Amino acid sequence: MCGIFIDEKPHRSVFLYFYHLASSNSEYRKMNTQMRRTARERVEAVLHQGIESRVFPRPVGVKVSDLAHDIYNLLIGAVVVTFTEDPVRHREAAARTLKGVLAILERHGKDKN
Repeated sequence: MCGIFIDEKPHRSVFLYFYHLASSNSEYRKMNTQMRRTARERVEAVLHQGIESRVFPRPVGVKVSDLAHDIYNLLIGAVVVTFTEDPVRHREAAARTLKGVLAILERHGKDKN
């Protein structure tokens, strides 16, 4: 998990600059859309594996693809915050993000009846 919180400033700049380009250039936006779709599909695959192996609860009332979307957005938000706020506490940010992911899974894994 800590691997997503890159501590090298050039990587941060490239990452954030790419998002800047995607916000104003249709070609970069298409690239960003495809990369985000691929990333969400990977998160979804991990969730399916975890559900099948009973590591994660089976979601109730929500599709796994929607959970993957929510989790991916949480991860990207955590990365942007880590890259742009001072002071940067990577381990703390990673731990809080993991707690957030687990909370999403637990909330949707409980029977609503």
